[in-house]
Amino acid sequence: MPFLVRPATPADAPAIAHIHVTSWRETYTGLMPEDFLARMTDEAARERREAFWTRHLGTETGEVVLVAEREREVVAFASAGPPRDHPGVDAELLTIYALRAAQGRGVGRALM
Repeated sequence: MPFLVRPATPADAPAIAHIHVTSWRETYTGLMPEDFLARMTDEAARERREAFWTRHLGTETGEVVLVAEREREVVAFASAGPPRDHPGVDAELLTIYALRAAQGRGVGRALM
C-alpha cells in the first residue's frame, strides 16, 4: 500500500513526537550511551517534542513539514526550509524520521 503524503497540522504533533522519540530508540540503541538515549526518548522528551511541534506547526516559520500516512497512521515525517548555511541552495532538509516498520518501503522517497 502506498503512503499518503500531506502537509502536517498542529493535530499531528502527538504522532510526530511519537515518531521522533521512537525512531531515536529504534535507530540508536547500542550506538549511543544508554543514559543519553533514555533521556532523549523518555516520556518527558516525548512531551517536549509534542509541545515543540504543536507550537512549530501553528506558526509561520518558512518551513514545510510533511507527514506520511499508511492506513491512516502517521508513520514518518520530514521538514525542510530555507537553507541555513548553504548559499545558492533553494532549501535544506531539516528532519526526516520514520518508524522502523515504515523504513525500507519508500516512505523517505515519498516524503522527498
